[in-house]
Amino acid sequence: MTTTCDFPMEFLTLEADFVENKMAINNSISDILRGGANTVLHASQSAHANVVEAQRCIKLMTVEIRGRSPNLRKSMQTKINLYRDELQGLVRDLERAQLMARDENATSRTVNQTSQYERLIKNNDRLTKSSKKLQDMHRIVTETEEVGITVLDTLAQQREGLLGAHEKVRETGAMTIEARRILQRCNAVTYIVEVHCYNS
Repeated sequence: MTTTCDFPMEFLTLEADFVENKMAINNSISDILRGGANTVLHASQSAHANVVEAQRCIKLMTVEIRGRSPNLRKSMQTKINLYRDELQGLVRDLERAQLMARDENATSRTVNQTSQYERLIKNNDRLTKSSKKLQDMHRIVTETEEVGITVLDTLAQQREGLLGAHEKVRETGAMTIEARRILQRCNAVTYIVEVHCYNS
């Protein structure tokens, strides 16, 4: 099973950018539904710019699939398909919101328009919550990778220290063996001298 940690960092970065643009589109739709003429114009322009940027992120995420393992490629494609569907839904909601904003200037809202407005608001809230969760997941993945790198560096330093200590122990052992041999020779020489003196 592929986890979020298995995805390449480039893909996760593009995913975070897509989520930010998706949230910006949600906010623009809310501004269009709640704002006046000037607000609607500005929010519409911002929303279209974010749609273009979100589409760019999806295209680049598709490029990141190349050369990946089959399981990882399948998981990445599943995410891309989900994001593409979400973006298409946002574009439809944006168009409806703009249409409703234009109709509101000419006539009062009908019961159907009110129902659409409430549905759009609910969709915005739901997508905002899901986007927030994705951002939190991306932050956790990034922090986990940083901790992992720190742990690996610490382990490497400890390994070098242990190897150095092991080498010193080997050197000390060799010196001890050599000292023992020298003492044995000295004892042998002393014994020979004592025997020679005794026989004399």
